[in-house]
Amino acid sequence: MLIAGLMRQPADLLLLDEPTNDLDIRSLEVLENSLRDFPGALVLVTHDRYIIDQVVDTIVEVADQALKIYPGNYSEYLYKKELDRQSSQAASNAPRSEPASEEKSDWEEAKRRKAREAAEERKRLRLISELEHRIATLEARQRQLESPSGGLADPEVYRNGDRMKGLMNQFDSNKQELQRLLDRWEHYHAKGE
Repeated sequence: MLIAGLMRQPADLLLLDEPTNDLDIRSLEVLENSLRDFPGALVLVTHDRYIIDQVVDTIVEVADQALKIYPGNYSEYLYKKELDRQSSQAASNAPRSEPASEEKSDWEEAKRRKAREAAEERKRLRLISELEHRIATLEARQRQLESPSGGLADPEVYRNGDRMKGLMNQFDSNKQELQRLLDRWEHYHAKGE
């Protein structure tokens, strides 16, 4: 609710830290649409790769006390990072030795990364479960709209133009929403493979 209130106030800059935490699917969709339509600059700190891919057009990487700007969404950023890694690896074939203190910080970073990944996996599974429930509901509604008793397969429906038009609109809207949720389900399901 707080984010919704913020989105209604005129602003040039919006700073959000993990805005998708603890949101259900409908709230995530509203947030995604609102962020996509936000006219100002958006600074988004999140581990939710899906929302980054959907709403972001520039990634600013903060590392080693420097900023590096990558135009594009998160998938494009990962691709460019891989290209950078490959080119720097080709330029420097000599192995580096790292001090023991860096080994400890690497271990701590790996531990933090595993905890983050576990939290992301729990969130992914929760979202998949919510999506499956909503998909089942929409599929049941689609069957109702297609049924021969009161649905589009019922000849009586076509005797009332307004009723027919209303059912056709509901059918199209339901079908589009179902496809959108199926696409999202596939996205989250593929992340786990």
